[in-house]
Amino acid sequence: MKDKKSTKKNEEISNDNFKYEIMSHVGILSKSPSGWSKELNIVKWNDANPKFDIREWDVEHEKMSRGVSLNFVEAEVLGQLLQEIDFEEVMP
Repeated sequence: MKDKKSTKKNEEISNDNFKYEIMSHVGILSKSPSGWSKELNIVKWNDANPKFDIREWDVEHEKMSRGVSLNFVEAEVLGQLLQEIDFEEVMP
């Protein structure tokens, strides 16, 4: 097992409670002045199947906020729902 300080893609990281592996970095949704970024990644948690994952990460990907993980079916449904939204109507 690799230590928690590693940020290489596809490298397993663990602590006492769980382990995770960022399989693919899809993109950054936003960045805060503190350097943390809200990201969409494909992450494998505790050797389970990979999931789409949205959460904030520090620059080194050592610390993370709480987030939401979606399996591939849920992510596809979310994508369809987002395409149906008229953003000008719901976000004046």
